[in-house]
Amino acid sequence: MTVCDIRMMLGFAAKENTTDTGIIMMELGDQKMGILVDNITKILKVKTSEIDPTTVSEGNQTIQGTWAAKRSSLHPFVH
Repeated sequence: MTVCDIRMMLGFAAKENTTDTGIIMMELGDQKMGILVDNITKILKVKTSEIDPTTVSEGNQTIQGTWAAKRSSLHPFVH
């Protein structure tokens, strides 16, 4: 399974893994992948139908959609 470091994807400097470091595992169609993150405080399962489509590109990053929890901020889905 491929694991991508979200810090590197977003242009931040690499960081040593700690006991807080986690991997978020995802299924994208028939592909499975993991995202290495500094820590995980909450996991939400979001249906594709609940993601509002939008496309915003900056450099080599593309936000493909956003999801808003009730009374919360928007959460971008980065590709």
